[in-house]
Amino acid sequence: MTIIVCRASEVARYRAIMRCPICATRRRFVVALYGWYSPRFTCCGCGSDFEEGLVRQPWKGSRSVTRELRRRAAIRQAKESWDSVTMSRREAMDALVEDMRL
Repeated sequence: MTIIVCRASEVARYRAIMRCPICATRRRFVVALYGWYSPRFTCCGCGSDFEEGLVRQPWKGSRSVTRELRRRAAIRQAKESWDSVTMSRREAMDALVEDMRL
């Protein structure tokens, strides 16, 4: 039996400031764009990922000690992504359109 796992490759990322439904306040977000798939929004305040209305909180369902460690790791990773993003929203959208033309 052969198992094939498909995952979209990230085309571009940009920064955004939006209201986080988990934090219930305006937060910094890193938005990852994928060709042919919906974008993924990652909150720098709580570390949650949002994609097509679904919320992914990687620390949920773990024990209390590991839950806090995973939550902190997700927040740290989101902040590192925020610092590494150099594209504006327009440049990211142009890169996405260019990728979809190929």
